[in-house]
Amino acid sequence: MQKVKLIPVLVIMISIVLGNVLEIEKLDNSQYQIILDSEIHENYGCLYPLTYNFQYSDDVAAINAYKKYEIDGNWDIISEKESGEYFNGIEAVRVDSVNKNIYVSVAFATYSDTLFLKFNDSQNDLLEVNFVDIPKYYDDRKAVVTATIDDVQGWMSDVSIRSGEIFQEHEMWLTMGIVTAGTGDDTWSRLQSLIEKGYIEAAAHSRTHPSPEPYGEALKSEVSGCKQDIIDNLTLPRKFNKSGHEYVYTWIAPHGYTDNEIDSLLGVEDFLVNRLYIPDAIQVAEWDSSLGHFEPYGMTGEMGNTSWQSSATTDTTVLKERFDTAYNADGVYHVMFHPQSIDWDQKYGPSHLDYIDQRKDVWYVSLGHLYLYELVSGHEYNETRVYLADKKHPEQFELHQNYPNPFNSSTIISFSLNKPGKVELSFYNLAGQLVGKYSSNFRTGGFHKIRWKPGNLPSGVYFYKLSKGSQSQTKKLLLQK
Repeated sequence: MQKVKLIPVLVIMISIVLGNVLEIEKLDNSQYQIILDSEIHENYGCLYPLTYNFQYSDDVAAINAYKKYEIDGNWDIISEKESGEYFNGIEAVRVDSVNKNIYVSVAFATYSDTLFLKFNDSQNDLLEVNFVDIPKYYDDRKAVVTATIDDVQGWMSDVSIRSGEIFQEHEMWLTMGIVTAGTGDDTWSRLQSLIEKGYIEAAAHSRTHPSPEPYGEALKSEVSGCKQDIIDNLTLPRKFNKSGHEYVYTWIAPHGYTDNEIDSLLGVEDFLVNRLYIPDAIQVAEWDSSLGHFEPYGMTGEMGNTSWQSSATTDTTVLKERFDTAYNADGVYHVMFHPQSIDWDQKYGPSHLDYIDQRKDVWYVSLGHLYLYELVSGHEYNETRVYLADKKHPEQFELHQNYPNPFNSSTIISFSLNKPGKVELSFYNLAGQLVGKYSSNFRTGGFHKIRWKPGNLPSGVYFYKLSKGSQSQTKKLLLQK
């Protein structure tokens, strides 16, 4: 990354880039500035809290953590939680006084790509802290529990709705795979009421549940159409809704079938994960940059009694062993089931949920938010670069060279703003024809970056131009396919 121009008073600041998604900067006053990739923010919302681990050395009686989203904004205190408290997916700070670690879980705002954090001691003096890492799981939990249900549609609405209610009673998330063409107004209304009570993620499970073979001409209808049906018929809650931009993160593959065409379209539609029917999965999948989403992902096992060949079981001993295996491996326990093969009047279902719920060292989360956390944390890239820089705030408007360059599927374009404002980034071919455009209103000055995907553009030389009011700068990039 190129250095931006400096203000006259230079300071030394540590800057950490996590997987080209986050940039974490320690400012000279011991505050931290965290910058989120603008395109990631827009495409995925990023409204689920991410946990940051800081360490301190002074002996202090109490620590308060504060956040703000604009350089001239007001500081808001972050609610403190104790290690023995039960909480999930909220903004909170937890202090481990034994090891002198501070775990701060906080989400980005809808209007800003930047987050500022500071810490004060019991005397309200600024506390010196050092960033350590982003824990593997929310609040540095030991393991994860997530659950999915397939085939949610009209003829299965009663048991599907009851399943959601049972998970809500246990304060556990259920990701519900909806077959939208089979979902009438009454079922949509019942799903909306269920969603408003919490702990429910709406996932796409196709329009018609097609046979396990290439979708052909129906591909866009089954994938893109299903996602749009969900957005048109449901009002998704805040963590899936950024000022009216609603997010469907999870695709549940009908019959567990996928191919390159399906996976490619999932990336275009900004799905994060393609859940297949593969048992014994206890770790998150890795990011596939060629697809633009995580690799197809399975489940730990199915609960219920199916009439087809599957890993489904009603044996509570087997279900318990599956959970214990994932838990002891510090992994993800992902239980799934079908509405037509689950019987909540039998003891196995409630008994199993009683066994796995309410654990204070377990993160209970929807499947989509599990992968959103992975995306924003940068863990999936397996790339953390740490370097020293002597920049603070840019003194002028400046467009930087893209990286990588040359590039194939996508490239990062960064720029510096001395003041906030609306910018436009335009892309042109050698003939001067406009081939792409990005615009956004940045509420903060400073360093920003977006990821550009050229789509079906052919290989060649292109120009990109950054404009803000009367100011503009142009640079050249090279696309090689």
